[in-house]
Amino acid sequence: MTAKNKKTDNVTETLDDIKTRIEVLHDLPDLTPPNRLNVRQSGETAVTYEMVREAFTQMQEDKDSDLTVTAAVSYINEKMDAWMRLVAVDEAKYDEWAQGREPFELAGAFIALIGFYKGELGKSRRSAKPTPAAESN
Repeated sequence: MTAKNKKTDNVTETLDDIKTRIEVLHDLPDLTPPNRLNVRQSGETAVTYEMVREAFTQMQEDKDSDLTVTAAVSYINEKMDAWMRLVAVDEAKYDEWAQGREPFELAGAFIALIGFYKGELGKSRRSAKPTPAAESN
């Protein structure tokens, strides 16, 4: 599965690249590619991204508090677990993959995944040529 076009220093990163780069994701079961998300999945991707971003920001602002960091990681994993179930091609395979994973490692991987998906939303539509405006009378 290759979803394309996350720009990092002018290099295009794919979902496969992310899965290769982040060890915990090496054996992640297939996810619906970003360009194949339905309306609900796209909406949930945008909302989940913002929720995760907020929790990550809070964690960074109060990184000296073990409680804040742990609570943020738990929140990120909870929100991402719901999102992953929504975009997993086979939810049972996702459940099997998710068992026994280390929370902090998962949170880091989930942040990379949701960032990639959010960046890919609407790409195919944006790349289409705009229609010229009709002349008014």
